[in-house]
Amino acid sequence: MKTESPPRMRSSGARLSQARRERLIAWAREVDGYILEDDFNSAFPHRSDRLPAPQSLAPDRVVYAGSASKTLAPVLRLGWLTAPSELMASIEHVRAGWDIGCSGLERLALARFIDSGALDRHQRQLRKEFHRRRQTIRHHLETCLPGARLIGRDSGLQAYLQLPAHIAEQPLIRAARQYSVLARGGRFDTMTDTSRPPALVISYATVDCTGLAQSLLALGKAYRELTG
Repeated sequence: MKTESPPRMRSSGARLSQARRERLIAWAREVDGYILEDDFNSAFPHRSDRLPAPQSLAPDRVVYAGSASKTLAPVLRLGWLTAPSELMASIEHVRAGWDIGCSGLERLALARFIDSGALDRHQRQLRKEFHRRRQTIRHHLETCLPGARLIGRDSGLQAYLQLPAHIAEQPLIRAARQYSVLARGGRFDTMTDTSRPPALVISYATVDCTGLAQSLLALGKAYRELTG
């Protein structure tokens, strides 16, 4: 198998466009490689925001992984893997060597949860809650971070905030930590791409609307200290 590097595509909180998905699949076919698709948050975008998973477009080139960790609980240790048939024997051999497995009771409970429609109802409630959290960010953005823009659609588990060009990411991140606010810089996701504007990536998966509003107010204090 060839080892040429794929197109550089890192997460910024925005979905991968259809054109870039097709480009990634074309690369895999060209080099006789495989794509590992970690579908960690497909339950959270609104249906209108979703695009077909690369695995559905190229099942012979994509290893598709998912779990119930974010929609239910990590302690359940329930996940799944769909892979091209020629890889399954190797995958099963590796799994048998280190994975102690999981209880059949949890698997049967999840199957019943899915069959009854309860999982779908649960996910709809999660999407509503995360939409409220994202709207909380949008509501406080102009006051707390003047000049910043919320990039992407109104769904998902994190917000990508593009900052004014004169704002330095790392000093702002350090200042925010003084107020017990942990944010990540856009450079973490885009790696060597120095042409893009500075940005913050804010996760709201584990913070409710009240806590998120308090964190944004604290982040605003750090922002004002930095910008004067």
